Amino acid sequence: MMRFGPYEVDFSIAEVRKSGVRLRVPEQQLRVLQALVDRPGELITRDELRQLLWPGDTFVAFDHSLNVAVTKLRQLLNDSADRPLYIETIARKGYRFIAPVIKSEAERSPAEEPQIAPSQIQPARHGRAKWAWAGASAVVCIGLAWTIWPTPSADSGRRIVALDLDVGTEVSQAAISTDGDTLVFVESGQLAVRKLDQTRITPLAGTEGASSPFFSPDGRWVGYFAAHQLRKVPIDGGESLVLCQAPFDRGGKWTESGEIIASLSTSGELSSIPASGGEARPFSTLRGEAAEVTVHRSPVALPGGKGTLFVSGTGVANGSIRVLLPGGATAKTLVQNSSTARYLASGYLLFNRGATVFAAPIDLDRLELTGAASPVIAGVAVDHFRGADFNVSAAGTVVYRRSASLSNYAVTWLDSSGVKDRVIAETGPYTSPRLSPDGMRLAVVSEDEIWIYDLVRKRMTQLTSGLEVECCPVWTPNGEYIAFVTKKGITVARSDGTGTMEVMASAPGISAVPWSFSPDGAWLAFHRNEPQTSYDLWAAPVNLTGGTLRLGRPQPLLTQPGVQAAPTISPDGKWLAYGSNESGNLQLYVIPFSPQTPPRDGKWLVAMDGARSPRWSHDGREIFFRSPDDHLMSVSITVEGNSLRAGTPRQWSPKRLAAIGIQPNFDIAPDGKRVVALLDVEDSRPDETHLRVLLNLNDDLRRRRLMSGNE
Repeated sequence: MMRFGPYEVDFSIAEVRKSGVRLRVPEQQLRVLQALVDRPGELITRDELRQLLWPGDTFVAFDHSLNVAVTKLRQLLNDSADRPLYIETIARKGYRFIAPVIKSEAERSPAEEPQIAPSQIQPARHGRAKWAWAGASAVVCIGLAWTIWPTPSADSGRRIVALDLDVGTEVSQAAISTDGDTLVFVESGQLAVRKLDQTRITPLAGTEGASSPFFSPDGRWVGYFAAHQLRKVPIDGGESLVLCQAPFDRGGKWTESGEIIASLSTSGELSSIPASGGEARPFSTLRGEAAEVTVHRSPVALPGGKGTLFVSGTGVANGSIRVLLPGGATAKTLVQNSSTARYLASGYLLFNRGATVFAAPIDLDRLELTGAASPVIAGVAVDHFRGADFNVSAAGTVVYRRSASLSNYAVTWLDSSGVKDRVIAETGPYTSPRLSPDGMRLAVVSEDEIWIYDLVRKRMTQLTSGLEVECCPVWTPNGEYIAFVTKKGITVARSDGTGTMEVMASAPGISAVPWSFSPDGAWLAFHRNEPQTSYDLWAAPVNLTGGTLRLGRPQPLLTQPGVQAAPTISPDGKWLAYGSNESGNLQLYVIPFSPQTPPRDGKWLVAMDGARSPRWSHDGREIFFRSPDDHLMSVSITVEGNSLRAGTPRQWSPKRLAAIGIQPNFDIAPDGKRVVALLDVEDSRPDETHLRVLLNLNDDLRRRRLMSGNE
């Protein structure tokens, strides 16, 4: 018997159970699972799996068939290719099982989540019973879901308890007060408050456009960013006060000394601001950092003035967790390849790797990790720019937003009335669908590779192999070439798979993402992160010589502080639609497209309220885009000489698209009457209306340390 998470597997009788319920598992997927869990943490190569599944001279389209087998196994385990809980893809090599595997009847680890009845919950003590029991009684009234992770019976400490809070709508960026009794989070573009002993959610008036909230130490105020300002508002409601200008929002922390440490400057360094408001002063420096490091973000003040945690990186979420010592000493690196860190009073550093949060013991006097890290929370939502969405109180209460458990999408034709039919029969971890200009082929990203689906022959062909494709295939107007993103930079390949691939290499830490070719094929528009401005719009000239397409030296289209992304050239080549957060919230704009000459005056706002991922209709009369809740929207565009007029945005189809983060999830067919879209295989998204709260993690980590003999 083997156990991981809520699953139990007995390969001797070919049986898999989830929380005691038997699952039907096809033989092929069961054999893949056995190969992985027999050697947890080890690389199982694609060749090993081929010999296991198709030995000898068996004829099969191996690469695609193995991808399908692994995809179906992930679906069975509610796993995700881009945020794996169990099966990690090792590009060009194979797969690795990353979850702890128990091969005995030992107690479950805290990462496992067996569902139990509310009556079995161990009541919280030391002042927690008040709201713990209030939450338990609310199960009957509002359907709160409780889970609990048992701890070894040898220890009498309090158990970890998990509470799912139904917050009624899509929320993010939750912060928790020092005493662990109050939450504040971003809901529908403004701040909202919930006491953990109550069910009422109270919006905070005057906080429209808010992001990155954080509490004052006494819990009476909330600091936040909005409209390029750092602001604060009383937790019980009242006037929102401006503290200072904030060109950027990369997180802040209110310290016990009455200062706010925030990442808000154009220089990328941390700043210190009086909590009463005033001039921002430098707090950290980029001097001595690696050339690719352009930003210090997400500060966290350690207790007793011991130091300040922060993320050192390139402008996206992932980077190195570092600690700045008091007195201006050189910062020390604690963890690499992480986006969020928090400190627990039990003496542990919490940090993420992807969607998993780990805990490692830390010595606050030496500011060093003193032991190995172990996973404590799985399935945490991660934002490409903000990082992992979790937070902790001084009392050890953890709050986090759960990630979607599946990356299993259907590629579907969609019209304004709803779903029509499948484009690709099999579901899978697809992203970035893009139709060829003639509408006869579809490029998609799956398992870090580009695939081309022939819509006439109903045949899938692998275009790339071992390139570690990240996203966003874009066809040239003649359909002969495709540009896309790899680890090396923007890469161009012939769409029939012949010839050599050309790379417009990016500097370390710089990511360039292609979005559209001009209709004459002379320019490729893309966005990329820049040290001083964040994300800007660029265009590279296209040179076609001897059957090889190369990209020339890029020209800036729009450079300004903030995020400018998804530059989409109009069908007549005269206009450029793009997304920008210059107002403090993502909105869509249109400007003239003129890569070689100074641009004509004019900028038109065409869609507000979080609009993103624009696509022009083929007649240039509409711009399609997606809303924050992943509905497909459109807005009419009327060109009037050197100006244009936008209509009122409307929902184009009632069907909701799959939530796949920042990557594209739809494209427009040449006839303009339908789109190819990624849809969730299941209609429900249980994660989107819930925040999860963990109690007693401090106690559990102390128990682990005692049992390991480290205390």
